[in-house]
Amino acid sequence: MTVLPRRSKTNGYVAAISATALVSLARLGLTDWLMDTVPFLPFIGAVAVAAWVGGLGPGVAATVLGSLMGTTFFLHPNGQTSANLVSDIVHVSTFVGIGIVVSLLCEALHRSQNREADGLRRLAATLDGMGDAFFQLDADWKLVTVNRQYETGWGRTSTDSVGKGFWDEWPGDAGTDLDVQFRRVVAGGTPVDFEYHHESRGRWSRVRVQPSPGGGLAVFAQDVTERVRQQAESKASHERFAQLADAVPQIVTVRRANGDLEFVNRRWAEYTGRPDAEADDFAGVVHPDDIAGLNARWGIAKLARVTLEVESRLRRFDGEYRWFLTRAVPALDATDPAATRWFGTSTDVHDQREAADRLREADRRKDEFLATLAHELRNPLAPIRNGLVVLKLGFTEPAAVERTRAMMERQLEHLVVLVDDLLDVSRITQGKLTLRRVPADLTRAVADAVEAVRPLAAQHAHRLVVECPRTPVRVDGDPTRLAQIVGNLLTNSAKYTPPGGNIRLTLERHADAAVIAVTDDGIGIPAAALGTIFGLFSQVDRTLEKTTGGLGIGLALVKGLVEMHGGTITAESAGEGRGSTFTVRLPALPADAGDESPTADPPLPVTVGPRRWRVLVVDDNADGADSLGTLLELSGHEVRTAYDGLQAVTAAGEFRPDLILMDVGMPRLNGLDATRRIREHDWGRATHIVALTGWGQEQDRRKSADAGADGHLVKPVAPETVFKLLAGLTDVR
Repeated sequence: MTVLPRRSKTNGYVAAISATALVSLARLGLTDWLMDTVPFLPFIGAVAVAAWVGGLGPGVAATVLGSLMGTTFFLHPNGQTSANLVSDIVHVSTFVGIGIVVSLLCEALHRSQNREADGLRRLAATLDGMGDAFFQLDADWKLVTVNRQYETGWGRTSTDSVGKGFWDEWPGDAGTDLDVQFRRVVAGGTPVDFEYHHESRGRWSRVRVQPSPGGGLAVFAQDVTERVRQQAESKASHERFAQLADAVPQIVTVRRANGDLEFVNRRWAEYTGRPDAEADDFAGVVHPDDIAGLNARWGIAKLARVTLEVESRLRRFDGEYRWFLTRAVPALDATDPAATRWFGTSTDVHDQREAADRLREADRRKDEFLATLAHELRNPLAPIRNGLVVLKLGFTEPAAVERTRAMMERQLEHLVVLVDDLLDVSRITQGKLTLRRVPADLTRAVADAVEAVRPLAAQHAHRLVVECPRTPVRVDGDPTRLAQIVGNLLTNSAKYTPPGGNIRLTLERHADAAVIAVTDDGIGIPAAALGTIFGLFSQVDRTLEKTTGGLGIGLALVKGLVEMHGGTITAESAGEGRGSTFTVRLPALPADAGDESPTADPPLPVTVGPRRWRVLVVDDNADGADSLGTLLELSGHEVRTAYDGLQAVTAAGEFRPDLILMDVGMPRLNGLDATRRIREHDWGRATHIVALTGWGQEQDRRKSADAGADGHLVKPVAPETVFKLLAGLTDVR
């Protein structure tokens, strides 16, 4: 912006002296022509020059100098004495008056110009001090004024720009939004404020345009390139954050310091079915029982500026409530004690909570099972121990000895049943139980089960009613396991029906299904327990439970066997004290299907076979080895015993047995490695070796076969099984 400089007093006095001198010299040159006429008139010009240059002071100085020079040299140029003193005084006074007037006028004009110059300088300083570029256009689109920011920011000097057409300076902006907005202001006279990207400069500006008098424009352009860049980066960052938040399965929220919602990801709408605007409506989503606790914890977290962590139930779009773990972490500013943001997630932990509940319940059942198992094992062991004491005392009364023997046999059989049930459950849960399927008649399975359970029912004075059709009801199944299903259900009813109660078993054919129902009027099942009654180790907490015993695996075993046969089982009860009904449904075969149930093997007599065999019994349990050896010796066989794997290898080399009953888990050398060593000898390859162990899983049988064993028996082994094994031996030597 161009501004006139302020006038200098020094320059004015120099001008006064110089102008007076020049006028004096000029007047001297004209003396002969002008004589004494107008002696002061030429000096008025000197006064005007001095006053114009310096103002009042230099003008008065020029007036004084002019009057002196005029009086001395030009009023009476030839040294003549004035004849009219009054006339001389008038001439001098007139000149002085005119000089003073001229000086005053110039001083006033000078001061006005100085004020204008000062105003222009202040305006220029103001415009140059602005952070914005400023330029002014006239009605012809020519640049009238530009400030320093325009020069530095837009790369044009005022000398180059002022007076030139704007569109000539910036031809690339013609026809752009800048052009449109300028013309809108000219046409409408209304200021505009907009952002514009200056392509030629590669910069963004906030442009404010106001109309000027005469049809011109006053334009302010603030450089906002950095702000626009930051906004673009912030927007891109927000979009990346939103994409990331939408990709996670949790509900993600961002809240302001006061807790107002700022952002929520897409998972909110997917889960709740509500718009984002309702993400602050806790009452509409949080379970009524949890809302108070959540609000209280949230209030404490905001007040203390600590992490919020709380579990609550949130309502899904279909009305179901699920458990969520909500965490909100404050973003703290080191310079401000208040949290600037709250970043939160809500994670669905419903399945984990249920799994944890199931694990706790399973752990509780496991503990109860172990305690019950110890109790159930002690029950038969106590009478067996008592029976051993009776025999040790040497009672000779045949009836007492027989009763003791029968009691011990019953209790031992009870122990075997307990172990067998445990093994069956283990095989079912691991999918390793194999069914021997044949077209089996369920009426026979029911008869076998009833026969086995009848003594227990008689012991409790139960009235057992069985209703079966006269014609066979056949299914594709394992007859032994089918009888086990029915027997377990009858045993369960007998245990939980008070003495003198009633048990009813029915077998019917309904279309393509065989239906077995066992109903009792016992203590019943609480409604809360119906959903878990078939779980492993599940036992309803009932008063009679302490006296009736049981491991809590019977119904789980039944369910597993039923499902292996392709059937279903359900439990019904009207409540505690109102009895229960267990119903089994199995796919039935056509009525004309043949019965291919295998016949049971006849019991083997405990007598010596057609020849006497040499048997080596190996077991680190000396009592087990010696007792089995004694049984075989009483049956007429030649027996040796060994108590670890190394002894077994040595004894086998010396004894050359026909049969080795080999324990597996033994010190020094296990039974599998002992078997391998024996098989390395020529005589050992002809020896019949059978693993005899407490490990009965499928992988245990494979390990035995891989080691070279010919068979695998699981303890405890019935003597009949051993006799059957001996009866099948052939002399291969």
